[in-house]
Amino acid sequence: AVVSTQSGHYGRARCDRAFTSHFTNLKWLDLSSCILVDDSVCNALSAGCPQLQHLDLSWCALVSNNGAVALAKGCLNLQHLLLRYCKLIGDAGVKALTQCKKLSLLSLMNCEEVTDSGIVALTKGCKELRCLSVSGCTQLTDLTLTEIGNNCPSLRTLELAKLIYLSDRGFKNLVKGCNSLEKMDLEECQSITDNSLIQISLHCPYLQSLTLSNCERISDEGLRYLCGSYAGQTQLRELELDNCKLITDATIDHLVQCRGLQRVDLYDCLRISRGGIKHLKSRRPNLTVHVYFPPDTPPVMQHDPVHNRVCRCCVVL
Repeated sequence: AVVSTQSGHYGRARCDRAFTSHFTNLKWLDLSSCILVDDSVCNALSAGCPQLQHLDLSWCALVSNNGAVALAKGCLNLQHLLLRYCKLIGDAGVKALTQCKKLSLLSLMNCEEVTDSGIVALTKGCKELRCLSVSGCTQLTDLTLTEIGNNCPSLRTLELAKLIYLSDRGFKNLVKGCNSLEKMDLEECQSITDNSLIQISLHCPYLQSLTLSNCERISDEGLRYLCGSYAGQTQLRELELDNCKLITDATIDHLVQCRGLQRVDLYDCLRISRGGIKHLKSRRPNLTVHVYFPPDTPPVMQHDPVHNRVCRCCVVL
């Protein structure tokens, strides 16, 4: 059975009765953004839905560690669990989820109370993890990367956006153990340098999608290694480089090597020129390039009394 509500006002009592009486064979449930869903609903699911495999509680702000503990007791067949923006979830809830041995996908995006302690326990207890999102879990450090590398060799997708405490040393430890990664989101990992990109190039031969937007210490040199690697030349499909301020037209020459590349994002890469983009498109005509160049001068506007308070520069936007 499959149930999707996505209703902001799906009530607690209604959920409790339904799950304990009518949905004992339920396998797929989406309650994302149901603002009244709380730990009592998790208790009802635990008691009445032992076959549950997929559960989305994203943006259910009332769900806490107690709810996660309840799910871990009764929903042992869970494979996919999404807890995005459940900001009451912390280490106690994450540690409880180690009882769900079949868990392969877990999203803890913006669960800001989660620390290294919770993720370390998770990686040791959930050996089937294939997809993990901890973007926005801002307390995480290199210890998390090291333990993921030590314990999650089958990981395919890893989202680490906005984790400012992650460094090159952590990524070196990560990729030595996670050789099957296909997608990585490192947006706003502001401490990493070309050294991380070199390690990724050496140890992630199946990488298909990489986000490096706002990683302002990444330069042409790191991208030379990436684009020249086996993954870069044969596997890479999507590359996001928005606001990587150090990269220049030299990167364009490196990107030409990526024969399978389908999309590259270069917004706010101020050292990339129109000529560089033209050269890239001439060599890879099927490549989608997202880039923006403002006009050399703002356009001349005729006087319009209805819009006379709008500055000329706004027309560029």
